[in-house]
Amino acid sequence: MNAIGRKLRESIDWKKVEEFYYRSMYYGWPSGKKAGFSLLAGYRQFSFSEGSLSMIDQWSSTPGSTASSGMTTIYLDLSHPTRSVSARTFPIWSMHYGGYYADSALPFLQNVLRVSYKAPVVGEFYGCRGWDAYASGAFRYRNTLVAPWHHRVPEKDEVTVDFRAFSGYEEIFGKDDIRLGFHQYFGGSLIA
Repeated sequence: MNAIGRKLRESIDWKKVEEFYYRSMYYGWPSGKKAGFSLLAGYRQFSFSEGSLSMIDQWSSTPGSTASSGMTTIYLDLSHPTRSVSARTFPIWSMHYGGYYADSALPFLQNVLRVSYKAPVVGEFYGCRGWDAYASGAFRYRNTLVAPWHHRVPEKDEVTVDFRAFSGYEEIFGKDDIRLGFHQYFGGSLIA
């Protein structure tokens, strides 16, 4: 590992990064604010910065389609407090997601994420999406974590699922339990 890799490992407090994630995402798409344009053609994005951390959440959806995909990345700026964009800013965490949702499910999904990001349950991890279950009116949300194959604790023969390595899927059901869409997701630390 080189000097930058060591500096990154020493500089990261993963609990603080996770708390930053929830704060930053709360002010993103779930907030209902208008998204900005991304440098990637066809993508929209939200960005948020606080101290030495910054986040970019970008996604795409083709007009007339219910399918979408996206990626959220958190960066650590080792040159903070100058906040200069330089070779001292590194991606340290990312999450990818994709699937489809009927237009009628999107306001409910925004609410699920807004509520979950505003008040994450201490000691519980839900894959950086909504809580494991949420219902309102005719809509029902379900989030299922799946242990990523690469995040084993060999000496204990256990699989851990946390902010540093996770995968899963979420679903929304409407009236008569008809599925209105789903997203698969996976993500974690970019620092090995």
